[in-house]
Amino acid sequence: MTIRESIIAAAENELESRRRRAELAFERRRAEFLESRPELAELQARLNYIRICDDYLSMGAQVPAAVRSVAGERYAYLFGLDEAGLSHEREIAEAEYKKRAGTHAEAGAEGGSYYCPRCRDTGFVSAPGGEIVRCGCFGQLLRDEIVKASGLPAGSTSFDKIELTVYGSGSGNTDDPRRSAEKAYAAAGNFARGDCTDGRTLMFITGKVGVGKTYLACAAGLEAAAHGRFVYYGGVSDILDALQFRVFNSDEDREAYDARREYISGADMLIIDDLGVENITDRRFESLITLLDRRKGDGLKTVITSNLGLGEIARVYGERLASRFADRSSTINLRLTGDDLRLIKKQ
Repeated sequence: MTIRESIIAAAENELESRRRRAELAFERRRAEFLESRPELAELQARLNYIRICDDYLSMGAQVPAAVRSVAGERYAYLFGLDEAGLSHEREIAEAEYKKRAGTHAEAGAEGGSYYCPRCRDTGFVSAPGGEIVRCGCFGQLLRDEIVKASGLPAGSTSFDKIELTVYGSGSGNTDDPRRSAEKAYAAAGNFARGDCTDGRTLMFITGKVGVGKTYLACAAGLEAAAHGRFVYYGGVSDILDALQFRVFNSDEDREAYDARREYISGADMLIIDDLGVENITDRRFESLITLLDRRKGDGLKTVITSNLGLGEIARVYGERLASRFADRSSTINLRLTGDDLRLIKKQ
């Protein structure tokens, strides 16, 4: 099973668990209610036997002797009725049940307390045209599972909860930290949501240590996940390690490796953090170039953060990588300025 399939299966399992919990809670409340109202319990038993008779009648079969024995003399008359007779008995029993219960809600006849009353935790609803479509609640579960599997740091914050006041009040100058942050966050949000229609698939975020590059990249990852896109985050070393071929001790280890490698290569958004923190060998460098080119060809989005600017990237890694970041037809370049935010917050 691929990681994408595992994520979808986890969302579906949670949906099934929710539905089962709601049904069990409903049955428990209903049993407690009927225990306190024996006259309603008798009516419920009568309705159950009417349903059983209906089921066997529709199949053209006789109700088994074992069922008749359990029903006893009290309900024996039901087993000899035809469809019209059973319908009449059902109407009488339901009317009496409703009258004695007072309200359907009191008797628990409204069903379970579902997490999503709209789809009753099935995950499917009818569209206006009659088509059966996924309910929004499943989309939320799927988004939650995407974030769990993404590797995004626990402290990641979504765009709607980020306060840019930490960058200062803003002077309006081109290099003002607040102004550069506002522009960067707006551009990253558009990139993550897919609002950019110019075909650019790479976003390069640069700036010195502590200015919030990872924070911004992770916000973009959460935004992409919120739109149902599969996201993977990792440091450059972690991601390049995952792409290297190796010898495995078991088929299970190999399958897990293949699944992770496939997910990294095919994630809708891949976040590669801290490019430049360590030396990359020629072989690993070629893996990075191949990864970026393949993802670009597949139209998949990649976010890269680095303390190095374009000039330093060219000096450290060469023009082949620098040229990919400098290509404005395929790359959005964002630069955050200012001082280390961790030091500012301590002041």
